[in-house]
Amino acid sequence: MSTPKDQDFDFLIPFPALTPITPGSPGRKVSEGHYEATYSYCSYFWKKGSPQDLEGHFANVCPKVPDSTKQFFLNRLAARAKGDITNLEQVTAKKRKLNNGASTRAVQTKISEFNESIKLSEDRVHKIDRTCTLHPGYTPPSKDVLSGKLLSQETAVINQRVIKELKNAENLTMSCDGWTNSANESIWNFLIHTSDHEEYLWCLKDLSSESHTGEFLAKTIEEIIEKIGPEKFSALVTDSEANIQSARQIIAEKYQNILNVRCMAHAINLISKDICSTSFANQILTKCNTVVTYFKKSHKGGAALKEAAKACEISSED
Repeated sequence: MSTPKDQDFDFLIPFPALTPITPGSPGRKVSEGHYEATYSYCSYFWKKGSPQDLEGHFANVCPKVPDSTKQFFLNRLAARAKGDITNLEQVTAKKRKLNNGASTRAVQTKISEFNESIKLSEDRVHKIDRTCTLHPGYTPPSKDVLSGKLLSQETAVINQRVIKELKNAENLTMSCDGWTNSANESIWNFLIHTSDHEEYLWCLKDLSSESHTGEFLAKTIEEIIEKIGPEKFSALVTDSEANIQSARQIIAEKYQNILNVRCMAHAINLISKDICSTSFANQILTKCNTVVTYFKKSHKGGAALKEAAKACEISSED
């Protein structure tokens, strides 16, 4: 990161006079090219940050960055990822040319050079072609490059693709749910489902510091709906907890085109749980577990079961 008097970003954003970081201590340089700084949009603090960290935060993380700036950095990282792949293919193409010049033996360099490849999808062929470009002498990236630069670029590619898919989509459904992770944090996910049965993880939010009232959850959901476009949605699906049920009601009342839908999978799960808690179902399950445990622990019994299944023409897939 850079300080205001030593601005070295080459971001070319629409508003270059606005620097979205507030240097700390003030702008203390941690090491070459790394600074301690606080991001002013969402107050995120970097103890040791770099320009590429800021790019990834712009494109993939910050919920408060302006849409124009976010899209700029999404395009920037996605183009850079494509450029890295192109450079790799150019380097490996030169190696192939040298190898082919030194030998007359036919070398398979692309899966699409063979007739059988017409049975494969175009996406599958592309993935195999990329795999074929790797050689034993290939040096993999370091863990820092892989978890930093490359992960940010690939995330930007995916996010850009999701935004493109949803741009002209209709009849979208949002679903959301929350859980507590091993660090005792309240994590909520927000999924977007399309009419052709595709689903996209729009975002994960840490809501640990907030009280999960119906009003708060409705406001969180509304922010996502407004960002994508209220006219694109047809339904909101959640489980039956009182707070999220209240949030669904608030959203349905504000947006008349969005249906208030209770999650049927969750409802069936609760019904199944109630059925299994009865004494009759408990006895059946206990006896089933006894039978399964016997055949799992007894080699002779397991072999006899396989022979009987084979004689009855019962396969493991049935």
